[in-house]
Amino acid sequence: MITAHAASRSEVHHSTGHYPTFEGASDRHDNVVFGKVDTEAEQQLAAVARITSIPTVVAFHKGALVYSQSGVLPKAALDSLVWRIKELDSAPTARTH
Repeated sequence: MITAHAASRSEVHHSTGHYPTFEGASDRHDNVVFGKVDTEAEQQLAAVARITSIPTVVAFHKGALVYSQSGVLPKAALDSLVWRIKELDSAPTARTH
């Protein structure tokens, strides 16, 4: 799951253009869950995710936070992030005996 955190959807969309890039990535990667969080309405969630500035992009893989960065990601960087997270599925895992 990749989420973008913003004070409000319209504020970020108009001030940075972040959401058109984010929504485009969602269209290109239909097997990835994308979400948006209004940090003013969801203050507890923002605190848990340690959101300190707007916008922030966070990514989870199998419930674990694997990426967090404040600022806007260009299209190529967002697509690269998605591919790196997908590669985690094919990464070798440690075995316990």
